This record gives sequence, structure tokens and C-alpha cells, in this order.
Amino acid sequence: MRTYQGKWHTVAGYIDEPKPIRQKALEELEEELDIHSEDVAGFTAGEPYEFFDEGAKKSWIVHPVLVELKNKPEVTLDWEHTEFKWISPNEMSGYDTVPKLDESLKRVL
Repeated sequence: MRTYQGKWHTVAGYIDEPKPIRQKALEELEEELDIHSEDVAGFTAGEPYEFFDEGAKKSWIVHPVLVELKNKPEVTLDWEHTEFKWISPNEMSGYDTVPKLDESLKRVL
């Protein structure tokens, strides 16, 4: 992606058309990781927030979502990703992440 290359991030997407956040999240999981709705055990939508990134000169409206999976699935990455890791929330500070990823995590835990 053009923005935040080389940074660790979660599955993410743009809301191009009006649709429920759950539906959009499930679409992105399938598109980016080949994880399907039948793999999902739980879904939590956090409070959305907006922030302006000076470096990117871009304003973002973030709808944080936490998805609990039934099992650790086989992951198939799409072209948007170069690698993945399963980590616990307390390990996140050891990674060079996109801005405000910690804020998104707080809003869904």
C-alpha cells in the first residue's frame, strides 16, 4: 500500500460504500487473509475515532474491530502483506506500527 509501507498493521480497509462495519470487517478478513465468516467466534466493534496524520497529511476515521477466531486458521496473505505474526496485545509495543494502532486496540479490549 502507498501509506505506511513497512509498518506493522492489522487487517484494514476503506469504507467505499455504506455497509455495516461487521460486514466490511468480514470482507477484509476474507480478502486479505482468506479467513471466512464461519471461522469467527466473536466480534467486537469499538468506538470510532478520527485523527489527522501530519506525516501523511491525511485524516482518518477509524472503526476499530476485534474478531475472535474459533481456531488458529491457515492464513493465506494477499498482495497487501509481506508477512504476518500472531502476537499478544502486550507485545505490540515492540513493533513499528501504523499510527494509533494502540488506540484502536484499547477501544476493543
